[in-house]
Amino acid sequence: MYLQLPPSPTSSRLARTRATAAVVSSGREDLVDDVATLVSELVSNAVIHARTQMMLTVESVGAGVRVALADDSAVMPRFAGADRRSISGRGLLIIDRLASRWGVDRLPQGKVVWVEIETPSAAGDTLEDDDLVTLWVDDAEGIDDPPSDSAVSVRVEIDVEALVESRHETDSLIRDMQLLGLDSEPEALPTKDETKVTALGRQLARALDEFADARRQIQTQALAAQRAGAERTVLELHLEPDAAPAARRFLEATEAADNLTASGVLLVPASSQATRDIRRYYVETIIKQLRR
Repeated sequence: MYLQLPPSPTSSRLARTRATAAVVSSGREDLVDDVATLVSELVSNAVIHARTQMMLTVESVGAGVRVALADDSAVMPRFAGADRRSISGRGLLIIDRLASRWGVDRLPQGKVVWVEIETPSAAGDTLEDDDLVTLWVDDAEGIDDPPSDSAVSVRVEIDVEALVESRHETDSLIRDMQLLGLDSEPEALPTKDETKVTALGRQLARALDEFADARRQIQTQALAAQRAGAERTVLELHLEPDAAPAARRFLEATEAADNLTASGVLLVPASSQATRDIRRYYVETIIKQLRR
């Protein structure tokens, strides 16, 4: 099966539908769920990061199925934590866990990410949050640059589990809004809402980039505290003074996205009130200390 795809949020759903149909036709119904997950991750990450036309290939090979996605971007995929601004690197961790083999080949123009899968994942083979905690923290530790002389020390006392859950929900919201922000004509949205949604998606992407250093420090410390079994922790952040307006823009963009999802315009689930409360708490605390 060969399928040309545009860099659009709708491509993931179309790719998943066509790929699973091809797997069923090949007689490997037992691989349908895993192939659907792999295709979704490959296409979604390419839409966000490559932003070029894509070619999806699904074919039978040996004892299993081979899925390959080619795009025109020379940027190579990385594991979560390697790219400080990435929230989609966990897709590679999922691929690494589900695939029998996988790799990335450079092309004269772009690259192709390929995955081979021979046996369906067992219940114990799926990538759980504990696996992600270990991999994220291990990747993040040691890569930090020392704080600059102008950096301000910020301390935020916070509940560990509440913060980690907030991060999960916020990352899901951001990922979906990033996808929508890349699409000029969201097919699933009423015409009157298209401009609002795409503009907000781009606003959120910019805010995420501006607030990336703070989010990375928060993520690293929160997951390390969770791994250590702590119920509460004190985040010790080192941020530039100009991070305060970036933090405000991040909070405003995420809250606007939550309001939009809660209104029913999107199918993306809105963040829980607990997530919104803790997000506002730690961002407001950061802003207050930076402006002293």
